Amino acid sequence: MVRGLQEEELMRLVKEVTEEALEADLGDATPQTSLRSLGLDSSDQLELVSLLEDRLDICVPDSRFREIETVGNLIAVLGELQAAELPADQPAQDGADVS
Repeated sequence: MVRGLQEEELMRLVKEVTEEALEADLGDATPQTSLRSLGLDSSDQLELVSLLEDRLDICVPDSRFREIETVGNLIAVLGELQAAELPADQPAQDGADVS
């Protein structure tokens, strides 16, 4: 379980999971890059979110899934949901191993 990742660590995790599981190259993707422009259709996006949910031990509600159009939207949703899951006495991890 990986908790409390910072934005850049989430970006690294998203790239890693996308490249491994979907064989899509996020290469120079920025937060503004749309997932569709990366060649990810809706079923690919669903698979990506499902894999990230498993890695981060979170659940992305359908209402939040629908707002994910860009890499930045995805990272923001993951970060918010992680923060909501952290116990009050557990600080965010810095430099957490995302493997």
